[in-house]
Amino acid sequence: VIIEGETGVGKTALVEVLSKLWNSAHLYEWDKTRDTILEFIRKKMDDLLKISPERKEACLDIVSNLSSGKDFSEMDIQILCELPDAHSPSAQFYSILRKEVLKLKDAPVLSLLEQPETESKKSFNFLFRAAEYKNNPKATAELLYGILNTKVKPTFHKLNVHAALKPSDVIKFFKEVADQANEIQDAYNKCKEPISKLSIPSVTVFLDEVNTASCL
Repeated sequence: VIIEGETGVGKTALVEVLSKLWNSAHLYEWDKTRDTILEFIRKKMDDLLKISPERKEACLDIVSNLSSGKDFSEMDIQILCELPDAHSPSAQFYSILRKEVLKLKDAPVLSLLEQPETESKKSFNFLFRAAEYKNNPKATAELLYGILNTKVKPTFHKLNVHAALKPSDVIKFFKEVADQANEIQDAYNKCKEPISKLSIPSVTVFLDEVNTASCL
């Protein structure tokens, strides 16, 4: 796409909006998946309230956060995972949560998402492996926290082209773009369901003022 226009008319904003639109279907699917998990938790909290009135305070705090759309704190998730299972009081709630979240292990859309910033930020691959093999409340809580509070990685990359731009700057810029594109491509190639090339998310590069510079 080539866009011509005076400075300040909105060329960058237009391409950035296009970038978001190209990937909107994938992010919409992820939002639906996240909503399904939240509804699953809400339903289980309702069940637990009916049979364990003594858990009312903890359950109501969690349901309140669900209803308000707030991000879960790590403490919320830890409390949630340590609650008993409404249908099996001798078991903890994390065991059924673990089964639900592990279904997302191979979801290719995870390549478009990143963990919230924490002191011990870990990759989704690490968190899924930990929850799968450790089978304990802490590992499940860490994974669930990451899934519920995940952020979308930027797939729009802008390079300001100017006379002082060095070849090493261009190489570094495109290496980061290529790394992200390869990560997304690999994730969708591994997907067990058939996916057309048009269904793979796009990474967008915008070379601003490229026509005014001689460095390329």
